Amino acid sequence: MKKVLIAAVVVACVPLYCGATWLCANATRARIDQSLQRIADQSRGMIKIAAKKTRNHFFTSSEDITLEIDHPALQLLMKSGAIGNASNQFVIHNDIAYGPLPGLRSIGVARVETSVVLTDEQRKKLIEIFGTSTPVRIFTTFGYFGNSYVDVISPRLDIRPKDGSTATWKGLNLRFSIAPDARDVSFSGGSPGLVVNGKDRSVFQMNDIRFKGALQRKFDVLFDGEETLKIGAISFQPQDKPESSFAINDVVYGIKSAINTDFLNASASVGSGKVSYQNVSVEETHLDFGINHLDTKATVSLYKLLDEARTRAIASPANGTAGNPAQVDDMKQRATHDVLTLLQHAPVVAFNNIGFATGNGILKITGTATINDVVESDLLPTVQYDSLLRKIHAQSDISIDQQLIDHWPIAETASAIKQQTAQLEAQGYLLRKGDKLQSHVEYKDGKLTANGKPVGG
Repeated sequence: MKKVLIAAVVVACVPLYCGATWLCANATRARIDQSLQRIADQSRGMIKIAAKKTRNHFFTSSEDITLEIDHPALQLLMKSGAIGNASNQFVIHNDIAYGPLPGLRSIGVARVETSVVLTDEQRKKLIEIFGTSTPVRIFTTFGYFGNSYVDVISPRLDIRPKDGSTATWKGLNLRFSIAPDARDVSFSGGSPGLVVNGKDRSVFQMNDIRFKGALQRKFDVLFDGEETLKIGAISFQPQDKPESSFAINDVVYGIKSAINTDFLNASASVGSGKVSYQNVSVEETHLDFGINHLDTKATVSLYKLLDEARTRAIASPANGTAGNPAQVDDMKQRATHDVLTLLQHAPVVAFNNIGFATGNGILKITGTATINDVVESDLLPTVQYDSLLRKIHAQSDISIDQQLIDHWPIAETASAIKQQTAQLEAQGYLLRKGDKLQSHVEYKDGKLTANGKPVGG
């Protein structure tokens, strides 16, 4: 009786699953078409859908999409090895498995594997260099609520170019999570690294590469959020010139932005842990800066204007849109208005931390620069540079440990650094506070001072 009941449930579920698959198939086709159209629209005519060929089955389907590139630079690049039937075309192939359990590998509306259609010659070259014709695989899973996940996967590759060098790519796993209409995008993943062995027996290594980010689309063209790239170590060891070897640990590159209806703030951070080069050793480096208080509406308008200018620049001269004097003049006037609005809201450039540290001490520079009281006559009808310079207010604080000066990491310039800092201290441009030398530098009303003392004429 129990077996009969189980069999009855299975039989009842089959048509339900088939019905769900039919619904998933229709939803998938619509979402793929929407994604392609979004790519074409956002490319401003650079990418066009030239043809589409679909082969449908009940649980799966496949399609070949021919994309046409209308961009002189990209067309020139593709002429050397066209993919597809013409030098400005290439073909994307999708293998699609429909849900609710697509391919029994995931849960969702569908799972799509995307690849580029290659010629036999191109496939042969890839196998010759990488050992495989698919060095990168891309999978997209469409979720039930309009979201999607894109997985970019690369296997370990032993690369053998013809020049005698070798390289080992240790693989890549990267996932993008995309909200409906691409409102939010997050990503994370990384690679164990890359090793390149030169034919001269030099060795370049990059280890533990990590990506992470979470972005939210604002005002159609801007993204609010944070993204980072971290590299555990980068090193180079030449066999014939060991003195030219270097190593950099804990490399970090990050960008943050905060956007509301009034203002945009953005910052970038570039830095590292220990750096070794020849006889130089630095424990950490910093280049942290940002720009704050940008008027949001003017920033969005300027971004769209630059995008429009780029589109016109690549437009075919035959259609008369690339060099129309009236259009060019109109774009210049709009750009000037946007720049004026930005400056009238007193944007602030901030240097949060520029410097480095050794085992003996720290050099740190912080500061800000802004511009005040900008009026229309400063930019129109021509830019008044003298007036704008007088309206800039910049200030910076510099701090350096005496022990760092005494043990300067670059031997060739150590003596000059000692002499220069001693001279600046004698002139009052550097003030001693304990074991540090400090200076407050300010530019205001067209005049430069250091610790209140005029600098230059």
